Amino acid sequence: MSSVTWKPHPGAQEKFHNCPAFELLYGGAAGGGKSDSLIMEASKYVQYGDYKALLMRRKFTELSKADGLMDRAHKWYPSLGGKWSGERRRWTFPSEAVIEFGHMEYESNKHDYQSAAYAFIGFDEVTSFAESMYIYMVSRCRSINTKIPKIIRSATNPGNIGHAWCKKRFITGKKPYTIYEDKDGMTRCFIPATAYDNPTLMKSDPDYVKRLELLPDKEKRMLLYGDWDVFEGQYFADWDDKVHVCKPFEIGSAFRFMALDYGYSSPSSVGWFAVDRNGITYMYRELYLEKLTYSELAKTILDMTSKKEEINYCVADPKIWGDRSHHKDAMIGESGGEVMGKVFGNKITLIKGDNNRITGWGRCREYLKPYKVNAELTARFKVFSNCENFIRTVPQQIHNETGNIEDMNTDGEDHLADMWRYGMMSRPGVPEMQGENHILTRDERIWKMARATLNRNRRGSEMDYIGRE
Repeated sequence: MSSVTWKPHPGAQEKFHNCPAFELLYGGAAGGGKSDSLIMEASKYVQYGDYKALLMRRKFTELSKADGLMDRAHKWYPSLGGKWSGERRRWTFPSEAVIEFGHMEYESNKHDYQSAAYAFIGFDEVTSFAESMYIYMVSRCRSINTKIPKIIRSATNPGNIGHAWCKKRFITGKKPYTIYEDKDGMTRCFIPATAYDNPTLMKSDPDYVKRLELLPDKEKRMLLYGDWDVFEGQYFADWDDKVHVCKPFEIGSAFRFMALDYGYSSPSSVGWFAVDRNGITYMYRELYLEKLTYSELAKTILDMTSKKEEINYCVADPKIWGDRSHHKDAMIGESGGEVMGKVFGNKITLIKGDNNRITGWGRCREYLKPYKVNAELTARFKVFSNCENFIRTVPQQIHNETGNIEDMNTDGEDHLADMWRYGMMSRPGVPEMQGENHILTRDERIWKMARATLNRNRRGSEMDYIGRE
């Protein structure tokens, strides 16, 4: 049995282990002793036989690599009487308490934990997780033993797909080391730590900080100083809540359409859109639900759409016309697109979307581009503030850093972004507007005339536009 004992370093690490908040984010810089802190915090209540803890990484390869969480645990847990089961990826202690190691590479993997219950859940490099994954696992944090606190502990460096939501949840507008209570009475705290807070590392590898200082400025500020404000990579750089989010208003007669991205283990994403006389597209309603078959989704859409709304079309991911799963008699029969089309009947016309990702993202950016009217910024796309999931997820998207830099990183919660892309690709491209007195170029005149022709053909009047009633 190992005789190695654990003692947290004074300062940040000690505060991490003593903080009573339900959720806690630790670290921010490299070398702050984050992983060992998570491993030992998970073992704090192994004297109770009904104690269960879970330590997570996004991918199994990250979990099992040399010097990863599973590897590091072998340094500490034997001294607590722990026995390792590699097959089950878990440590069992003399009391029969259990610490498991898990991963969640894809969003559908969160359902692997559907019936699970853990008093402690720890995320290593939590910014590699989509917010929807994190929130789902928060619901798995439970225990009937009143002597065991239920807590979520996370460690990370700035960056990656979860940078924006982690910063908003733990850092923006909050002071470090301070416990804050949210509207539901849940508490959370951020404790920053850098390599300077880890004397063991500084003693064993005195050149570690010198190597970090050699990094380019952006990486150095993130990894050496834990600077959350330096991260770059937001995919929609023009996004501004003040410009693109508006309060809901009553929509009268309008040119309306819908867009759809189907998911079963991940959420199905549906948006309702309307276009005003100035060519501004408003997203005024959203649907964001998991575990709906194609027929159930189509029926839900119809239930959410009033008879007063004349939906010209619903544009969807073309892949659903090749998907024969997620509905009854899935081995044979109709595709998802065909099933939905039958449920819609003559009420909504379902059409195949253009799935060109790079061109589609470019079209979305065109609609986001701000321009001035009477000295105030506006844009060709706006979203009602009641579309909370769209507003939460779309600004969080980041560039793909390992593949095509022009594309979006698909590890994030990108379902509503994909839906929006199908919607915008179904509409005309927009000219760059410079204000009400801007002289139209030839291309802009052509675009404006084409839109007017489309409107006349559909109803023959301005009934195609939003009317603020």
